[in-house]
Amino acid sequence: MRLLPVVAGSMCAVAACAVPAPDEHESRQASTQSIVGGSISTAADDAIVLVSEAGGPGCTGTLIAPNLVLTARHCVTYYNANAECGAPLGDELGVSLITVSVGVHANAQGYAARATRFFVPTAPDLCGADIALVALDTDVANVTPRAVRFTPPTTAEVMTAVGYGERGGRRQRTDVKVLALGPASTSYVTKGGQSLPMNVPANEVATTESTCFGDSGGPLLDATGRLVAVASRGLDDRCDDRPTFWTSAAAHESLIRAAAAAAGHPLPTAAGTTPDGRNRAAGSSDTPRDDPTDDEGDETTKRSKKRDADVVSAGCAASPRPIDRSGALAVVTALAALAAARRRRDEDCRSVLAARRHRDADR
Repeated sequence: MRLLPVVAGSMCAVAACAVPAPDEHESRQASTQSIVGGSISTAADDAIVLVSEAGGPGCTGTLIAPNLVLTARHCVTYYNANAECGAPLGDELGVSLITVSVGVHANAQGYAARATRFFVPTAPDLCGADIALVALDTDVANVTPRAVRFTPPTTAEVMTAVGYGERGGRRQRTDVKVLALGPASTSYVTKGGQSLPMNVPANEVATTESTCFGDSGGPLLDATGRLVAVASRGLDDRCDDRPTFWTSAAAHESLIRAAAAAAGHPLPTAAGTTPDGRNRAAGSSDTPRDDPTDDEGDETTKRSKKRDADVVSAGCAASPRPIDRSGALAVVTALAALAAARRRRDEDCRSVLAARRHRDADR
């Protein structure tokens, strides 16, 4: 799903673009197969996996270690759809419900591993911090994890976007261009020449048309195949001819490295950096919400989401430039669409779980 099309909340919880207007139906039908304007990906992209909840469709993620998936935070966390950037955030989903499936035509029923733990930023909202790591109960066999690039992209750099979409079938688009690096207030010019205000929060990257429903959490890859950012959301309720907002991996290097170390697969360290990768990129002082060495206890136990009232948003509120209210409205609209999709998916999840309990009772 796309959170705010987003780039999409929990699997049984979020989707990115809102319900389309009648005149947009054909456009949505064409784009929700996954990456807009994309082509089918190959087995070479098998490190890019389907992230599902309770056997239902969900998000996209990337294996960056044999037992660790990088995806979007809204895919594993409940949030407030009526507020900018989703604050206040709620609890994470039950880890036992999250599974990972591999393959171009991966499906939730044929999963390769289950989640055992989440690692998320300490930021109080999703803007600039829509990123999460999912530790798995086993290494995923016969798949080479993707390397993570801890240097920000450059404007006009050409990237590749990959995702599963809502209908399944992993797709990719190789001509995705970086439009802006946050914090920035700029505009997206449509194919018809319309200029749409675009507020890019700190620690985010805006690119040309690429993702849609089900692509949330998917990777933005550079020319060498390294993961640069994670798909977070769209500008409004459309996918085609609209930009995608991505959360920068460079801004969350310490969190990513800490999660990899906790999973037993520390990431390589570049020359001149400390083992945890600190001071490699501006804004990379992020730390995990929980000590990654702590015992999580029961895997379905929910952790409190209390926030320090003095903490400032890493995204929307942190920009040194005035917030574009029209851009903020688009965020709220997209979040509301995600919330509606989450409610529908939650109902589907409850039905699936009820059916399972009924079946187990009959045994």
